Amino acid sequence: MKKLKLQQLVMLSLIAWASVFFSCKTEPIEPTPTPDPVEPSEPQLPIIPNGFYVFGTNTVATEAGSDASKLDLAVMDPGKGSMVESIAGVYGKFIHIGAQGSIQFTFVESGIRNAYGVDGTASVDSAEAIGGSVKELVLNGSLIKDGQAIEVAEEGLYYLYVDMNKLKFVLMPVKANIIGDATEQEWAGGTALNLVSSDTSVTVFELTELPLVGASGYRYRFNDGWHVLNEDPEITLSSLGVASYADAWSSGTNDLGYFLENCAHKESGVFTVQLKYDAATQTWSETKTKTGELLTDYSDTEFGWFGNAYYVNDTTPGAWTDIDLVQRPIRDGNLYTWSWNLELIEDKSFVLRENVQNGIFITYGSVNKVGAAFDNRFIRKESGQDNYYVAQGGTYTVTLTINAEDEGRTIRIE
Repeated sequence: MKKLKLQQLVMLSLIAWASVFFSCKTEPIEPTPTPDPVEPSEPQLPIIPNGFYVFGTNTVATEAGSDASKLDLAVMDPGKGSMVESIAGVYGKFIHIGAQGSIQFTFVESGIRNAYGVDGTASVDSAEAIGGSVKELVLNGSLIKDGQAIEVAEEGLYYLYVDMNKLKFVLMPVKANIIGDATEQEWAGGTALNLVSSDTSVTVFELTELPLVGASGYRYRFNDGWHVLNEDPEITLSSLGVASYADAWSSGTNDLGYFLENCAHKESGVFTVQLKYDAATQTWSETKTKTGELLTDYSDTEFGWFGNAYYVNDTTPGAWTDIDLVQRPIRDGNLYTWSWNLELIEDKSFVLRENVQNGIFITYGSVNKVGAAFDNRFIRKESGQDNYYVAQGGTYTVTLTINAEDEGRTIRIE
């Protein structure tokens, strides 16, 4: 009986083992189907803020969107035309463009961007021919959507003007000059500043040995004119001044910008003047360094005789009422010389006098005196007066010399 039970247990174990073995058998796995290929999506343009942008080759920005590529509204002349400082849709910017460079535009509004360029090539005309007052050849033309880039041959700093209301542009090479009361030509003409250097960061104009008169004013002007365009209301300012002459005079600093008041200048002298444009800040600044004293040009200064010790003509003596025998000088460098050969009347007196109202008097004590007439006391100081007294009459050669370098004055009588 026990033997039977043992056999039964062995049989049950074999059945259990077989059951486990056959239940763990691996079923074949169906292969996963390969997904269909996905078509590549169109590249997405980066999102840039609303605004108007300029960019291109060999310039401050290679694509739209950066601060360097942004165009702000152009500055109008608030004293002309519609008396406004800006007009919606009219843009302006100083921009350096390298040789054989190019520029184009992107306008973004409500997130929608449009590209602008020209149809073919831009025109080259005088600024005056297209309505400006500056004396310069400028690139100009009409803008179209998806047009071609504007090609620029010569390297330099340019002023860019774009009117999106009329879809037109002007690109003007910048040449600087200084004009005003402080300069030799005053307001009749500008004195050119030389272009020293220009790149995408900084442009520098400079002039050495520039005479400037103190207690006066001036402006920096671009391309010898006042307006890039002169079409009401689009009268664009093209010169730099200050917001307040009084503040500039008080502080001694001219904060330059598109302002109508003139820059202040205090001291007379010879200066090195540097005008700089910073592209990063889009600002202009000046540096003035005095290098010498201002030399007066006496080329047009007239001196004559005043008194009764000479003859106006062969028989008529002079009088203390009129300036006679007037002359202009001969110039030799900084030396200006007036000369007379004439008969002087004994026991009479004279002075030399500038031939303008409130002009200079050349009296006995006001100059250096040389020559035999003084050495021999033929000409001496008049008693009680600062006139020249003729102690011995005769024919004399009289020369007056002014040295503009030190304002030294010498009279020689032989």
